[in-house]
Amino acid sequence: MPSGSSVRGVRTAPSNSPPSSSPASPRTRRTGTSCGRPSPRAPPLRFPYRAASTGREEVRTVHPWGMGARFGHWYVVGFDTTRKAERFFRLSRMTGEPVLLKGTFDVPASFDMNSTLSSLSRSEPDRAAVIAVRPGSCQVLRVRKNTEVLQTGEEWDTLRVPYAASSPMAATIAGLGTNARVEEPQELATEVARLLEGAFDAAVAAPDGVEITSGARPVPRRKSSSQDHLLRLLDLVPYLLAHPGADVGDTARRFDVSETQLTKDLDLLFVSGPRHYPDGLMDVNIEDGRIYLTNARDLAEPVKLSMDEACSLIVGLQALRELPGMRNNEAIVSAQTKLTAAAGDAARIGSAVATKLTEDDIDPTLEVLQAALHSGVRVAVDYFVPTRDEITHRLLEPIRIFLHQDTWYLEAWCVDSDGLRNFRLDRIQSATLTDEPATATEDDASAARERGSAPYRSGDADHAVTLVLEPRARWIAAQYNADAVQELGEDRLAARLKVASTSWIPGLVASLGGSAAVVAPDQLREETLRWLEEARAHQALA
Repeated sequence: MPSGSSVRGVRTAPSNSPPSSSPASPRTRRTGTSCGRPSPRAPPLRFPYRAASTGREEVRTVHPWGMGARFGHWYVVGFDTTRKAERFFRLSRMTGEPVLLKGTFDVPASFDMNSTLSSLSRSEPDRAAVIAVRPGSCQVLRVRKNTEVLQTGEEWDTLRVPYAASSPMAATIAGLGTNARVEEPQELATEVARLLEGAFDAAVAAPDGVEITSGARPVPRRKSSSQDHLLRLLDLVPYLLAHPGADVGDTARRFDVSETQLTKDLDLLFVSGPRHYPDGLMDVNIEDGRIYLTNARDLAEPVKLSMDEACSLIVGLQALRELPGMRNNEAIVSAQTKLTAAAGDAARIGSAVATKLTEDDIDPTLEVLQAALHSGVRVAVDYFVPTRDEITHRLLEPIRIFLHQDTWYLEAWCVDSDGLRNFRLDRIQSATLTDEPATATEDDASAARERGSAPYRSGDADHAVTLVLEPRARWIAAQYNADAVQELGEDRLAARLKVASTSWIPGLVASLGGSAAVVAPDQLREETLRWLEEARAHQALA
């Protein structure tokens, strides 16, 4: 199971793994401090923190009880000594390094991070916007939870759309261009106009002649955590034993690592084995670009894990049990029970560190797709396609479900398109099992696993689009799987994307409000500039 784990058709990529120390060989016992729950008497923490509600930076002193990931963010939970209450603190809002203080505190015996994490909720919509939209357009607003249609007409429909924060809502509306116009509140309309103005100014000022050279470095891979590394090493040995003479390049792609990283892994395996003398170590040979692993027959002996590795596995098993349909999975329950019993003090990790992999809004869809995978039938879905601003009906043959950068995807054979496609679960409006048998084979599933977990893959007919990205928009390169990037100075980046259609690019640029601009091809650059100019004029009429 390269770069993640698979259970009943659900594949999880460990993108939420907490920071940990350097990985060790799966056969090496290592001493050190457990990454789990603080000891019964642990020291307090002090750190500078920027509050989400006020934007002010304050120094907080906290008795940390546990740590967990949800909604794509890591949180530490503990007792805030100033407010005299339990509080969540998002790690990304810590503006400086935490400092250990003198003294100790007791962790409440009843504290469980999994339960606490479940109590954390997204910001609930506390305001509403009245928005005029063209009939048949702006599906992203129409499918929003609790949206009301106040009025329909030949030229405009009027929607009442709830929202929680102005910035993301304004970005969504700006990306709709002349198809939407804010009628109230005025501050939201002003924010939309500001974004469009900024995007237009950036488009006008975008540099000419930006070309990414053929030797430009690709987008760097996400830094691997010790959990990633451990899982890869555990998978690498049986794979090489089952595939003697495996090609180096093919093996690196299968495990979603560079050939350089694979070579480092093989060097680590070379000094690994169940016994501490030469005859007990594995032999790894690379001849003509092919890998041969020998002297590994004794690897069936029990694996010895370090404390950190045991912690990572316990947290991973607990996260899998939280997935729909997995709570009573016998294999997971048995593995977690045995590992917890053997881990001793490290087992406290189960109540102090947690990660929630799914949310309530996609759980029903996930359950239907799991059922389709188990029963081998096709599934009918209504799917929102933001790039075309429409909801389409699809007949799909699910192959796998995977997690990438905190977003769940379905890889499936689309019967209507007669091709392999990826679908975001949060964009599936409905999913219904059919009685039609799926024709996707195990070979299709194996090929899917070899492709890795990137949701975006370029095709021969794709268009190349080059964007100049300001520092706050550099994430675009990774999000859309840029095939090449080039630094421009002042932390600006040129990124070349391969896209099936360019129709959505002007809306993306508009939503970013000046932090991105199209520089190539020239035709798209001119189209984007006209799109932004028309959108500015349209909003000015509001």
